[in-house]
Formats: sequence, C-alpha cells, structure tokens
Amino acid sequence: MINDKNKKQEGAENSTNIQADVVNVNNGITYRDAKEIAMDVFKNNAISLSKEANTIALKRVEEFSDKFLSQLEKYYPLAIKNLRNPNIQIALFHSQNDFAKTGDNHLLDLLVDMLVELTIEEDRNLKSIILEESLKTVSKLTSAQLDLLSLIFFIRESIDNDIKNLESFDSFLDHSIKPFTQNIPLESFSYEHLIYSGCCYQRSSIGSRVGMMNCFIKSYRGLFQRGVSKEEFISIFINFEKFYKKLTIPCFHDNSKFQLKFISNYTLESECEKMNFDKEKVETLRKFYNEKTLTYNEILSALSKKHLWINEVNEKWNGCIISTMSLTGVGIAIAQANIKRKLGHNIDLTIWSKE
Repeated sequence: MINDKNKKQEGAENSTNIQADVVNVNNGITYRDAKEIAMDVFKNNAISLSKEANTIALKRVEEFSDKFLSQLEKYYPLAIKNLRNPNIQIALFHSQNDFAKTGDNHLLDLLVDMLVELTIEEDRNLKSIILEESLKTVSKLTSAQLDLLSLIFFIRESIDNDIKNLESFDSFLDHSIKPFTQNIPLESFSYEHLIYSGCCYQRSSIGSRVGMMNCFIKSYRGLFQRGVSKEEFISIFINFEKFYKKLTIPCFHDNSKFQLKFISNYTLESECEKMNFDKEKVETLRKFYNEKTLTYNEILSALSKKHLWINEVNEKWNGCIISTMSLTGVGIAIAQANIKRKLGHNIDLTIWSKE
C-alpha cells in the first residue's frame, strides 16, 4: 500500500518534491536517476515482507524496472522526465507490486507495455485513464481470459485495413485469430469475471448474439460476394456503365465473373462519395452488395476447407455468451497489450479512446 505518513520534505534548488515516500526528482532525469527513482518507489511503499520474500520481491522489481526503463529509453527517451509525475509513480508502484507477487513473465510484458504507453501521455485524457485502470486490472485475469479479450477484439471490435483479398484474409485467420483460440473458456463464470473486472459488457438488446461469420461479413463483406457477368451488372445498373471498371473487380470466388470491389460497406460509401454519387445511386449499390453476399453456411464451408480449426471455434463462439460480448476501453487496452506480447503487433489505442 502507499504510505501516507506525514513527513517533512526539503528540496534542493530546481527540484520537485513529491509526497508519499517517493523521491525528490530533478527536472532533468538520467537513466541512472530513473532507475533509482523506480527502486525507491517500491522500497518506500511496499508492505513489510520476510527477509527471503523481500529478496525475491526486490529481484523481480529490479527486473521489472530495468525492462520498463530500457523500453522507455529506447523508444521514448524524452518521456523519462514524466517519472516525476505522481500518477506515473503510483502506477509504477502498483505494476511493480503485481509483478513482485508472481514473477509471471507474461504479466511482466503486459504491465511494461501499458506502463510505457501511460508514461508517454503528457496530459490527463481518456487514454491515460483507460491505461491506469488497465494496469490495475490485468493481473486479475488468467492467460485464457487475456486471449479471449484479444479474440473478441480481432473478430468483433476491429477491422484490419491490410485485408484486400482472400489470401490476406486467410493469413489474418491463421496468424491473428488462430493463436487466441486454443483455450476458449465455455464456463459462464469466466465471462462474468471479465464483466466484473470491467473488461467486457454483455449486450442485452434483441439480436445481441452475433455469429462468428456474421462478424466477418460486417467487417469484410466484399470477400464473400457472388459474382455476376459484366452484361448482368450493366443491365442492372444502366446508369453505371461508364463507372463499371472503377466499381468492379474479378470475383474472389469465381474469376470468370465480377463483383463490386469494396471490402466493406464503409469503403463502399467512402468510394461513392469520392465519385460524387447521389444517395439513390449509393443505396442501389448497397442493396446489390448486400444481396450478393454468400450465406453464413456458405462462408463457413468455404473457410473450413482451408482452415480445419475454424468449425470448432465457430461452434464455441456461437455456443456460449462470447457471441454477446463487447469490450470496454479497459478490455481493448489489455487485448492490444496481449496481442503485442503474443504476436508483436503494435496497435494504436488512440483510435478507441477518442473523447
């Protein structure tokens, strides 16, 4: 716990005094200064332990502090000065404390990643608040729950803009989705704990259960289109003949036919806006786009031929409350840190924490 003893503080010239048994921090901080600050933050605020336990805890705290500061110095050296801020020191202590309890290397990576992200934030904003809460929460989750958050993030909460065709989608399934499907919990208490910890919420509206293939359709509808001939397209869209080449590509599932080139409804609308289409034309294209989408079972069948694991994951997704879950800001921050730890992907939390 943080000490709240009243103590007299005297600071040297050009220094800043910080209460709570922390340290006096000069306005310019070297790496060595930062290391001393980090160790003092823990030593001055940790509860008393037996000699043996204290030795283990200090060793773990030093490992944590070294990794945190080396990451900060490597990627954001100017942010080291932010160690003088009380909120960073308090977050640092709680993170050190959580790692000191277990020595879990997976937890170490997650805590360091989120603490670095918090330290580089100059202002108190929604992102910094989410990160502070995430640092308090992550140690309360199991590895299976961490993977579950990452799975929900990839399937329900995000769109990968690098996906342009079936080949890139297949790669996405195998390299981004599959690694988080090994231990999907089926028991309701795993999900109840995620809700209790503030990582998820359960949608309660009618139709809140969203199947796995439906999530893919929403984000990547253009990958699952029935093709039409050039003549059929032009006969349906008489006024679109001059835009034919700009609007279509060979069908992903039958290259003798054509389909609209848009990967999602969002890209359809943004591209139509660039071509100055009126609302009626946009609605005509959207209706055709949606009507030409393959069925749920057709998509599942096509994907399972290339990805043998997907049927089992689809059944688990549809058979438990995961299909009704959405992530909070805290859940997204933890999911992204876990994705970075496991896959090495850097995802900018800012897009999900705009005010």
